[in-house]
Amino acid sequence: HIPPGGSCVIVYGPHVGIDSEGNYGKVLRRGHSHSDACCGSATAAKGYVLGVRSKKIPKASMPSDAVDAQQYFVNSMLMPEGEILEKAVQPNVELGYAMYRAQDKLMKKIVSTASSKVGKDGKIALVGGIQVNTPYGDDDYFLV
Repeated sequence: HIPPGGSCVIVYGPHVGIDSEGNYGKVLRRGHSHSDACCGSATAAKGYVLGVRSKKIPKASMPSDAVDAQQYFVNSMLMPEGEILEKAVQPNVELGYAMYRAQDKLMKKIVSTASSKVGKDGKIALVGGIQVNTPYGDDDYFLV
């Protein structure tokens, strides 16, 4: 809902974690006793994509339960990155970049489709990157 003549900035991107031991794809959250997946949805999507590509699991169909729909779409968006993930020396590192590429493609499609709704002098700026979550007490980063 950009007003006539107005502009907007959209900041987007996936998040990844790096814990205090340097494990990429995990983070120790405040109040927790051990590191766990960060981002859990991306980690699940990577498992799905690699499982489908190796034929260990079947390709899923659109779920009827709205709760499962979001993960279905994350899985689907990541599927084109499957070969890159398979060949990656460090798949958890590559996952953040793969998720960024998938989200970047989606954001550009959304803006391309909706940009005609912005007034003649309005602008849309996209700032995409990867949010790097670090252990509680350390600074987080936004990799652009």
